[in-house]
Amino acid sequence: MSTALKANKPLSPEQLIEQALNGADAHICQPEGLMYREEMQTTSALAKNQEIFFSAPATAVLWPTELNTRREAQSLLLNRSFSGSDEKNHVLDEMRVTLSALIKSSSMIDELLGVADEFVTNALYNAPYVDPVTHINQRIDRLTTKVILPPGKEARLFLAEDGKRLLIGIEDPFGSLDVKYYLEGVARCYSAGIKASINFGQGGAGIGSYITFNAGSSLYYGVRPGQTTLLACVVPYRMSRRNREDLPKHFHWIR
Repeated sequence: MSTALKANKPLSPEQLIEQALNGADAHICQPEGLMYREEMQTTSALAKNQEIFFSAPATAVLWPTELNTRREAQSLLLNRSFSGSDEKNHVLDEMRVTLSALIKSSSMIDELLGVADEFVTNALYNAPYVDPVTHINQRIDRLTTKVILPPGKEARLFLAEDGKRLLIGIEDPFGSLDVKYYLEGVARCYSAGIKASINFGQGGAGIGSYITFNAGSSLYYGVRPGQTTLLACVVPYRMSRRNREDLPKHFHWIR
């Protein structure tokens, strides 16, 4: 059963993660966060049927009262499938072009591209290499390894917006993300600071996860073990970075 928590007072990112890790709530919505009423509509829809997040994620997040496949297809500004590391730069170039048509601020475009880069990197270099039993990542060398996903398996980067919010999402066909481990890495970055968390080896410090978490006003983590991982980051793209960072975040763990 999916449960929801209405935060009585604003939670900092660290407090939000602590609540997510230690509580039983799949959804944490903050009244002082962005578009709280709409966020609660999404929470209500997901509480009734979590599968809608996997079948129509953009619509479930941005237009939960208009759920249908046609609305989903119409809402996507970018819907790019890929199956190998050779495609990564092309995928990100397409994202940059799409963002540039919406946003004038080069710094915001770069920030959002950082989110997209992290998503694509995880889908290529992490998701296929996590042991399904131990949940340990093989930590392949991202600089030298050429990744080709197994036949019939593709990842997907997508983008949608509703005039106020931009949604960046990633879907991979492995369902190997350990959300608890992922959030613990983000929490370490908040508590120790980015500089102290930097790992000059082959990853694992949570820097990329932190970038994604920090950028979003609302975060969605959906995992079907062994089948699908679907992550989405919602960003109020018409708002200054300072104002965005002051917003309490909403959190959704579809499990």
